Amino acid sequence: MDDSGPELRLTIPEHYHDGHEAHFGLVLRQFLRYLDGSAALPAWERPNMLAKYHVTTQGMRLARASPHRPVGEKS
Repeated sequence: MDDSGPELRLTIPEHYHDGHEAHFGLVLRQFLRYLDGSAALPAWERPNMLAKYHVTTQGMRLARASPHRPVGEKS
């Protein structure tokens, strides 16, 4: 970490730069552990997931109720 004046620069070691695909696999494996019960969902994750899915499902509800349709979509 380099703390020089008004900026703070954090250097992440190269071995943590594993790319999106590798990171996605790690996140998926952990999520599946939550689903099968072999790992407990952290307490801080529950309100985050509820908020995310509330926004997503309400967005879908509003989109379906809208008279406007994307180009090419049949009503």
